[in-house]
Amino acid sequence: MSSALQLPNATQVGAQLTRLLRRKVEAVAGSPPKGTLQFAGAYRGSDGALLGVCLADIGFAGRAAAAFALIPAEAAEEAVRSRTLDDNLRETFGEVLNVASRLFLARDGARVTLREMHLPPQSCTPELLQGEATALRIDIDGYGQGWLALRLAS
Repeated sequence: MSSALQLPNATQVGAQLTRLLRRKVEAVAGSPPKGTLQFAGAYRGSDGALLGVCLADIGFAGRAAAAFALIPAEAAEEAVRSRTLDDNLRETFGEVLNVASRLFLARDGARVTLREMHLPPQSCTPELLQGEATALRIDIDGYGQGWLALRLAS
């Protein structure tokens, strides 16, 4: 079923996140520092099969959650400094991951649904970390930068 999905390019991701966060977002392909993508959302099809994974660092998780909920940027910066999301930002980042299901482009109209979240201190399962990912440096206007990676299931 993953063959029916494709990943968006950086421009498409930037445009989708701009609509979601209601502010300018730029996405540029790159390579995140090793070991920093510790926040994950697993997307599955109606049959329960893993279709794709969204991985993020604390910078993207905190800043995207704060921007989505219109929380001041200072709260996001505190989360980044402390390397943890408070309960409000964790819940809001879950909403960001839920809407991020739209980043997986289904050519055949397949439904892609967020089924699992893995947020520190819970670690990602090995299944979610396997395979090549498209990594993007995301810059959210007024909030700052973070890393987001998308991958299709093998």
